[in-house]
Amino acid sequence: MTNPVVNRRHLLSALAALPVWAPGCLGQPDTSADGGAGQSGSGATIDDAKLQLEGYRNHEKAIDDGYRNTGTCIEGLGTPFVRDDITQVSYDVPDVLLYERTDTDQYELMGAEWFVPASEVEEPPVLFAGDDRHMFRGPMEDHYSGQPTHYGLHVWLFTENPSGRFSDSNPNLTCSD
Repeated sequence: MTNPVVNRRHLLSALAALPVWAPGCLGQPDTSADGGAGQSGSGATIDDAKLQLEGYRNHEKAIDDGYRNTGTCIEGLGTPFVRDDITQVSYDVPDVLLYERTDTDQYELMGAEWFVPASEVEEPPVLFAGDDRHMFRGPMEDHYSGQPTHYGLHVWLFTENPSGRFSDSNPNLTCSD
C-alpha cells in the first residue's frame, strides 16, 4: 500500500517545478481580476464555502467523494474525515471534514480544515476574501496519524464555537462513548 502523504508531497514538489502557477494556488495573494474564482477561492467568502460543503452534511457523500473516516474522535475537533489527494488549497475542497458522532452512530458535519504541509511553503497560505480572509496558523503538529506538520485553517461552518469561527478547536466537541 502506498503512503498517501508521501504521494501528495511528491505531487506538490512536481507541481512546484512548473514554470507558472495558476493565480491563487496554495492560497497565495491573487491579483487577477476575478479574484481567483475557481482556483483557490481567494475571492470566495465563508458563505461560499458553506454553500459548497452543504452536501457533506451527509457523511456518506464525503466517503463517496474520497474522504476517509479516521475512526478516531479528537477532543475539540470531533472525528476527521480526510481526503489525501488534494494538491492545492481550494475553498470548496477542504483536506479535512470535521464531524461529531451522534447518539445514533451517525455523523454531523461541524466544520472543515484546510492544510498545507509546512515543508511545502515558505509562508503560511491565506484563504477567503474580504473580512473572511484568514492566514493559516502554524506550523502545527498532526491531529491524526499520518498528517504532517502543517499550516492549517479550521473553520466551524455548521456549528457555533464559543472560541470563534476560526479557532483551532471547539470546546463544544467532546469525545464520549
